[in-house]
This record gives sequence, structure tokens and C-alpha cells, in this order.
Amino acid sequence: MIKMQVASLEGEGPHLTSDDIATKVLGTGPTYYRGLRYRPRLPSSKSRFDQGIETIATMQQELEKHKSQLEGAHKLIAELQEENKAIRAN
Repeated sequence: MIKMQVASLEGEGPHLTSDDIATKVLGTGPTYYRGLRYRPRLPSSKSRFDQGIETIATMQQELEKHKSQLEGAHKLIAELQEENKAIRAN
């Protein structure tokens, strides 16, 4: 890279900017966008799929937890209604 900078400054080769030299030395990869330079790599579709599965599993666990809480609340309501009927009967 330094040799290319020196050659460019001495006029021995074509005038290259630091970006041009970096592109020649490092190349361009899937994270390089012309004009925007380098950006973080987007997650692959497989990792997004895995994240989706994890999210669904977590949501199912939460749903089961809420269902059991709801069943407990229904039982409590039924017990209170029975007590209320017993009190009214006396």
C-alpha cells in the first residue's frame, strides 16, 4: 500500500486516491458499497431464520405461562362465585 502511495505521489503511476489504493489492496467484499464505503454485514438468512424460531419458542413459553395464570384466575372466580351463592343461601 505504501509503495502505491509513493508511486502515485512521484508521478510514476496513475494518480490514486487513498480510497482507490485501499480498494486495490483490500479488494471489495460483500460489505462494500460503492460511494458508501464499508457497512456492517447484514445477518444471513439462516441466522434470521434461527432468530425467528427462537422468538417463536419464547413467545410460546410466555403464552403457556399466561394460559396457566388465566386458568388459575378462572378457578378463583368460580370459588368466589360458589362462596357468594353459599352466603346468599343462608
